[in-house]
Amino acid sequence: MKYQFFAGMILLLLFCFDCLFCDTREKSILSGLYKTGQIQLIADFELGVDSFLNHIDTKMLASSAFNKNGDIFLSDLFSNNIKVINSSGKFKSHFGKTGKGPGDLDGPFSLDFVNNTLVVYELGNRRFSVFNADGTFISHLKFKKKTIVEGFKLLAGGEFVIETIRYAQERETLYQVRSLVLYSKDFELINELFQKKYIFKKIIPNYEAKFVSYPFQPELLWDVLPGNKVVFASSDHYEIQIHNINTRSTKKFYIDWKKKKISPEDKDHYFKSILSFSKSGKMTRGANPTIKKHTEFPEFKPLFGKIFCDHEGNILVFPYSKFSKKSVSSFDAFTSSGKFIGNVKISYDRIFDPTRLVAYPGHVFLNLVENGEEESVLIKYKVRLK
Repeated sequence: MKYQFFAGMILLLLFCFDCLFCDTREKSILSGLYKTGQIQLIADFELGVDSFLNHIDTKMLASSAFNKNGDIFLSDLFSNNIKVINSSGKFKSHFGKTGKGPGDLDGPFSLDFVNNTLVVYELGNRRFSVFNADGTFISHLKFKKKTIVEGFKLLAGGEFVIETIRYAQERETLYQVRSLVLYSKDFELINELFQKKYIFKKIIPNYEAKFVSYPFQPELLWDVLPGNKVVFASSDHYEIQIHNINTRSTKKFYIDWKKKKISPEDKDHYFKSILSFSKSGKMTRGANPTIKKHTEFPEFKPLFGKIFCDHEGNILVFPYSKFSKKSVSSFDAFTSSGKFIGNVKISYDRIFDPTRLVAYPGHVFLNLVENGEEESVLIKYKVRLK
């Protein structure tokens, strides 16, 4: 009996060690793929406006999030509802309607989940609406004074990380002051993590549109990591910061990239990308003579265009690609502590836009992209070895 007991204990310890090893291996699959230097994204499914026509009015998919069961929630900016699909892309339900009352929505722009509770920010009503995963309304949260929200994320404890914008004018220049602010789950201000003033628009006297944009300007980029950490940077600097909410400590790491000059082709592509509207509301593509005359270009592009934290907690830094004909073809990968993993070449079989990525459980990215008809499309990508 004694030998059987010890033999059983040894088998139990071996089993626990194997489970621990498997769990660690499972958690590091993506970082292992990044170390190879090449990955490919294989589309599992693609959903656009037409995919929901038999179920609910759909106009513009703005943001995506998921609950603990893997169901995907999509906000519709103009139809003012939330659509729910399962992990295979099959329609399940929807909730929300246009209005200002409890459970109503006006411009649901961004959304996120924590502890199976959904939080939606509404552009029109300038508030956060809180729902259960089944769409049951819980409460509203609002700022005490008028605030412009650019985006938000929820931490594991229910805290809010919110990017806000305010405008400041100096002579003929309009600036954006971007801040990254931490709020408690009860919506009480904890502290400000970052603030910087960015040049935004030039004021043009006697011009109908009043402003001309400054293109290729840097911006605040950020995402959240497991363990109540926030990663953020200004895209014109090599320094990226990781702030630990629990310990209130910050560490830094750096990217080793060269600044790229703005070429004549970049300027031409920028002018062609501009949308103009006539008094009758007709839309045309391309810059008018006033815009071309008054637009001022900086010498260099911002260093990077997106900071993205995957489901394992790796940090992916994508190069700046706005106003470029070239598709994103690589990124730099770092561990959650900022240790460099490697430069990774990336290929994909559909459209890919790193600025609108969501980390999904497993080796999966959710990507909201604009198709050739300027409609939002959700693509569920599986990450595979090239």
